[in-house]
Amino acid sequence: MVLFLVATLLALACGPLLYAMTRAAPGYRRVFDTLVLLSIAALLLFEIIPHALHDGGAWGVVWLVAGFALPTLLERAFRPIREQTHWIALTIALAGLAIHALADGAILANIDNATQELGASIALHSLPIGLAVCWLLIPLIGWRRSTLVIVGIGAATLVGFHLTPNLKLALGSIGWGWMQMAVAGLLVHAMFGRPHLHQHRVAMAEERADAAPTHGLPPADPAENRPTETATHKPRH
Repeated sequence: MVLFLVATLLALACGPLLYAMTRAAPGYRRVFDTLVLLSIAALLLFEIIPHALHDGGAWGVVWLVAGFALPTLLERAFRPIREQTHWIALTIALAGLAIHALADGAILANIDNATQELGASIALHSLPIGLAVCWLLIPLIGWRRSTLVIVGIGAATLVGFHLTPNLKLALGSIGWGWMQMAVAGLLVHAMFGRPHLHQHRVAMAEERADAAPTHGLPPADPAENRPTETATHKPRH
């Protein structure tokens, strides 16, 4: 049903709008951060994980734990590539959200009067997805590229709506459930890793500033800032 497709795309677009509205006010920013964390938790606990457990069974918990723990362990074991590991995990999580959006689009194409509640549910859970993408990405890669990610997820929804792929049939019910659980674990990892990654990037920027070239000039000598005494010169004979 086109109505719920439009509602889903508008819900995704609310993420950047809400982020922009709270950008200049620190008090509202804290409220926004809390809203994002609560909405992601609700998305995982009441939407993704229950359906994934239904499809993949109890073994899906293993994939949930692996999605969270594996990148965390790699980051701690290989600190020099901590940022790269986090980005790989985050990229896989975003790809998983795009695949999820593809499946949502296929479901929306088959919504009728008897299944309108399902269409409304898909539209509603697209709001925390848009919020999460903005919260995770804008501080790291800026507005333009973060908006492109939102547009990509929306495009995946449109593709799913028009092509109506049956991903559960293609991957199998168990495989689909396990993939969803792994994506959930990666999202949890991204939530906890976001502040640390931001601090790491700030520290790297400070190190680059300290190591910046001085255009051939030697570093300032602290003694140069001390007051100099006037020297007396004896006349030469």
